[in-house]
Amino acid sequence: MAQPTVDLQTKATSSFHTLPKPPQKDALDWYSCRDAKWSEPWAKTPNIVGDLDLAECRHFRFPSVQERVKYYMGSWGGDKVMDVDLSSLNEKYCNYSIPVDKVFYAYVDNIEKCKKGEGLSIPALKFYCDDAYPFMATDSEEDEYNNPYVLFQFGDSAQAPRLPLILKARQIHSTVKPILWPLNSHRHFDGFKTTQRDDVAWKEKDPRLVWRGAATGVQGGKPNNHRVSRIDVVRRYSSSPGIDVGFTESFGEAKHLEKAKISKKELLKHKYLLSMEGNDIASGLKWMLLSNSVVFMAKPEHESWAMEAYLIPFVHFVPLNDDMSNLEEMIEWSQEHDKECLLIAQRATWFMEDLWVSEEARTDNAAVKFRMKKEYNTKYQSLIETAAQKCNSDSE
Repeated sequence: MAQPTVDLQTKATSSFHTLPKPPQKDALDWYSCRDAKWSEPWAKTPNIVGDLDLAECRHFRFPSVQERVKYYMGSWGGDKVMDVDLSSLNEKYCNYSIPVDKVFYAYVDNIEKCKKGEGLSIPALKFYCDDAYPFMATDSEEDEYNNPYVLFQFGDSAQAPRLPLILKARQIHSTVKPILWPLNSHRHFDGFKTTQRDDVAWKEKDPRLVWRGAATGVQGGKPNNHRVSRIDVVRRYSSSPGIDVGFTESFGEAKHLEKAKISKKELLKHKYLLSMEGNDIASGLKWMLLSNSVVFMAKPEHESWAMEAYLIPFVHFVPLNDDMSNLEEMIEWSQEHDKECLLIAQRATWFMEDLWVSEEARTDNAAVKFRMKKEYNTKYQSLIETAAQKCNSDSE
């Protein structure tokens, strides 16, 4: 099989310029800073040598607070205020219970009840409410920008009307982008501690690719992300040497593709981890990127608090065709370019540390959330409150 010819620096630099990127960064400077020497290939904390300072490197390799606020606010951020058709804010959003995959007016009172697990059709909605509440109200006297009325959409649907709506994930290439917030972080980020605890060194990992998951991402027999379904990928590679993929939950035509579950601790023993989007984002992508393994995936179609659109092929992950038809080819390439793959894995780890794990990440996240609350409050709170109060008057 012919091997792909890849100049990693050229590929990374060109990819950096074709994907959304922080405007202040220069790709070549970013690349040089990212490749500063490490004390050990598998070390969690790098040793920056020469004239490069760790803080300076983080500035080059990761977006600033201001850039992240702009990214998360989507079409509803910036200097202009998006026009909202008041007639679209109608009674269909007056849900007095917490719905799934539907837009609704959130009130502080019903979110507080949801946090306690009261009256929920699906218990997991509690985790959404845990994360939604800080956007609406806090106990801090310094935080004057509370938002008692907010338009939310909980669940996996990334489809959204043209409204200042907050949800977990959105389509990267949508014309009007709703606002992103780290909803259901319990599922998407709480596994970081066990990832760091159970991970093993690169040189100790099994050089095979592994994936386990559910047969999601299909509606009406067709992939709902318009590319390829998980079923097609697992069926294609279920018997391929060096590839271990299978469903832990399936139905119908995928039932024969089920395999035994593998714990995350066992998954981490493999060098190559496959990530596939399901109903929206790939929920396991964050801990995979944090790990010492390297991630194989197609260019993402959805983005979340993890800023998937900023992930760069051959810098943070090994890229696959949209239909993943070159998976075997890219595994062969990776086996012959072990040092390059190690470097990709290290950069991905830094990305997630910069996003969520490090002390600087925690400080930045608090600042990002505060600025987003302020911007939403200033631009849209009055509008949403006026529309939401109609729900109360109509119910009387």
